[in-house]
Amino acid sequence: MEVDKAIDLLQHIDKVDPPPFLRTRVEARIEATIAETPTRSWVLAGVTTMALVLLVNTVTLFGNRTTRNSDPVAELSRGMGMSTSNQLYYE
Repeated sequence: MEVDKAIDLLQHIDKVDPPPFLRTRVEARIEATIAETPTRSWVLAGVTTMALVLLVNTVTLFGNRTTRNSDPVAELSRGMGMSTSNQLYYE
């Protein structure tokens, strides 16, 4: 029943006329966004920035590598301020 009412209402829908010059305005807006290409200086600035970020990340990643043969548990306990010895009291 309700489906038939909805279909009946859909049969009475009329076509709506678009505003005048709608298509030309849409095409002009599309052409304007396509025409907005960045200048060469902005592209060069972006490439330079990306290269610097990559360089800083590489230096940070590989520059801080040191070979330590210490025990990771002892290093963690030192970082947390814990004692690694089994001595309970300082005499």
